[in-house]
Amino acid sequence: MPTTTEVDEFRMLNRLELAPSYTSLGLAPELFRAGGDTGASSFNTAMSGPGDIVWLFRGEDYLGFDLRSETITAGPTPIASGWAGGALPADFKIGIDSAVWAGPAFPQLAYLFRDGNFVTLTGSPDAPSPDTWPVTFGPYPTGNEWLRLPSTDGVPHFGPVLEPCAKLYGLREAANRVHFFTQDGRYARHNLENGEYDVAPTETVSLFPLPASWAGRVDIAFYGAGAEAEHIYFFSRHEYAEYDLRRQAVVRAGAIEQRFPALAPYLTRPQLYLVEDYSFDTYVGPLALGRLVSTLQIPPQSKRTRVVQTRVVTPAALALGQNLIESRSSTAVDDFYARLAASPANNAQLTRQLGAGDAPGLWAGEVAALNGDGSLDEVRNVLLDEVFAAVAEQASQSSHEVSQQVVDAGAAETGTGEMLNQETFELENSSGSTRQVEFMELVQTYATVMLLKGVRLAYSNGRERPTTFALREIDARLANILADPANATAIVAYLKSELARIQDSSGEMRSFLIEGADLDIDARVRTAVVLDDVRPPQTLEMTGIVKAVRSWRQPTYQTRAIDIVPAAADTPSADAETTIAPVATEPQAEIEQLMTDAQP
Repeated sequence: MPTTTEVDEFRMLNRLELAPSYTSLGLAPELFRAGGDTGASSFNTAMSGPGDIVWLFRGEDYLGFDLRSETITAGPTPIASGWAGGALPADFKIGIDSAVWAGPAFPQLAYLFRDGNFVTLTGSPDAPSPDTWPVTFGPYPTGNEWLRLPSTDGVPHFGPVLEPCAKLYGLREAANRVHFFTQDGRYARHNLENGEYDVAPTETVSLFPLPASWAGRVDIAFYGAGAEAEHIYFFSRHEYAEYDLRRQAVVRAGAIEQRFPALAPYLTRPQLYLVEDYSFDTYVGPLALGRLVSTLQIPPQSKRTRVVQTRVVTPAALALGQNLIESRSSTAVDDFYARLAASPANNAQLTRQLGAGDAPGLWAGEVAALNGDGSLDEVRNVLLDEVFAAVAEQASQSSHEVSQQVVDAGAAETGTGEMLNQETFELENSSGSTRQVEFMELVQTYATVMLLKGVRLAYSNGRERPTTFALREIDARLANILADPANATAIVAYLKSELARIQDSSGEMRSFLIEGADLDIDARVRTAVVLDDVRPPQTLEMTGIVKAVRSWRQPTYQTRAIDIVPAAADTPSADAETTIAPVATEPQAEIEQLMTDAQP
């Protein structure tokens, strides 16, 4: 360490209150009262085709899902602006109850349904995508044109109204037909040529052997692609069933997100979360010596003037110093969150659980609280690793890769690359022996701390953002949201066990709970952190539980000359060191700003 006039301690530089982290308690949807809600479908409706696209309608938005690549290729896009050139009737713009393409028999026709009315869309060879087709008929009452009673006298007779329902065009013997599947387990088939039904309303399970647990409920239905072009995929709440038309049998069934991972962010599911509040604190410490740049021998009774030139080899990908270690600028913070969101574990799970594109915090992971399985510290550590990895990546990309060389004063420039800094050192040896000077890179030391400051709970019914509440409110909240309040006992026991055993950065197990309380946070918990990059080591005390501490050394793009003074022959002590500061320097403005930012 150099002998300098800088304060030889760590001092608080800045603090970032991180977005809350969410840990799912892994409760199955059916354990919640909302899990049995008939409105718990993830999608309002779907339109299969034309082509290998399924159009999924969700509230005021729609998505295009490519069945071959199994990726979202369009949206979420507002229905109001995306369909029919914005020319849909006003009430259709805020949501679609059901939709159907007429199929290969009538490839240029599609129908949208809303609140007992429908509109007809007509395409053309110049408009291959149905979301661009104009409205050519309607709105008109659905019951007047769809599923009319078979007529024997040539006079149309109004038939049953089956809504809400999933509609799907027919194939093979059902060509020119439309299948109707309702959420209450009924089925009917409509004849597109005469507007009448040719299969009267009946129980869906009498014709389609869907899983018994569904009770005939169908939310949406669509065809597969390629080898599965004659397979119907049925969705019911959180499950799917794949039905082979030729074999007239279900060939696969399970959780929707397992078969179609790309749809996972858009699935509706109630859940209980542990919400934790962290701060990311930065402490700036003393300057330190980095790598050796060069060594100079100074003969007795002589002077030398040397210039240390620092040139850019590779420019910083980010602006200099734009990382959470050194800066809390909006650019650094936004970039940090973007890196976290881009991580596979964080982004996919966060949007899946908390709402696509509208996630209110950071994703920590999932445990199985009802079974007492899974450690909260394990999922916390994954989040901590992701945070520090994002910061380390920022630090790397906001630092120049440089070359440094020591040259004689006045020497012609021979290096390549942009000159970042020049420092002039006047070195004199008035002794009778040769002196050795080492030019060392100068770095700034930092310590960053992830501090757990608070713990809460949150609940989402799967359709709205989670709402948070204090731990002490858990009994009343669980009584309201669980289908069987008896499950609350296991959930509370799990949380008590985990929150009383939180491992801090030193490996010690700490409790965040008030002793003797049912389930409540002790706001007086404090942690002592030892920073041993200084001598003697420095101890800092913080309110909360310190989960992790990381030390960093960031370049200053400056150097120091270290005069190595040999020990006397009759003195057993080691060589002494004297730091020599430059007498002249020509730093770029960004270096001056960097060093200014590092001093609180």
